[in-house]
Amino acid sequence: MTVLQRAWPYLPFSVVLLGAAVVAAGTFWAGVRQVRSSRDVRDLALQNAALSRTIAEKNEKIADLTTRIMASVTGGDSFAYLEPLRQTQGVKYFIRHVGDVPTFDIGIRIQEIEVGTDGQRYRKLIFGPEDVARILLRGSVEWIYPDSKSWPLIFREPPEPGARPREFRVELSARNGVLVQRLRVRPVGGRWHTDSRRISGSHAGTVLPPFDEAQAQELHPRTGPSWIRRTSVPYTK
Repeated sequence: MTVLQRAWPYLPFSVVLLGAAVVAAGTFWAGVRQVRSSRDVRDLALQNAALSRTIAEKNEKIADLTTRIMASVTGGDSFAYLEPLRQTQGVKYFIRHVGDVPTFDIGIRIQEIEVGTDGQRYRKLIFGPEDVARILLRGSVEWIYPDSKSWPLIFREPPEPGARPREFRVELSARNGVLVQRLRVRPVGGRWHTDSRRISGSHAGTVLPPFDEAQAQELHPRTGPSWIRRTSVPYTK
């Protein structure tokens, strides 16, 4: 009997065994490829995440740069406001600046609030509109007021007999909006007391920097025997 004849009965089992081996090999190879593919996908996902973070950081830098550029043109969150200063002859309001960038094209208009015979409150224009300065930045110009002899926010001391409380609505306009500041002054014991911290308008919600009202101030040491000298950046067209 030949070898082929002897092996013939086992041939089907051999074919099945061979087929199983091929299937096993194919499954193993597919598993290897699947692992490699999963690693590739994971690596690609990590690269995409890193790229997204980089793009987000760049966008934040671009947005910050754009904001700073716009602020340098419009004035950003900076603004001008009024602050009282006690001097030898009384109390005077000066225009001051707050913010990291300059405020541009400052103008001012002042209305006095009066009560009519009918008991209603009315606004009476007593100053302006008048240009104050083209550019205003705290540190370079500290205390300014319009170059006008009719500046109404001067309150000589002691107050005249019969002096009454007064109230003002002040609009300080600039390239980035209008700040409305309400001022109240009243005579108390031979001196003027002030209330100056109420603001509204474009900068509503903004908090004014700390400063003392007139009643909390001693004589300003820099003023000497007369009013503080006006220093400002003249407004030019």
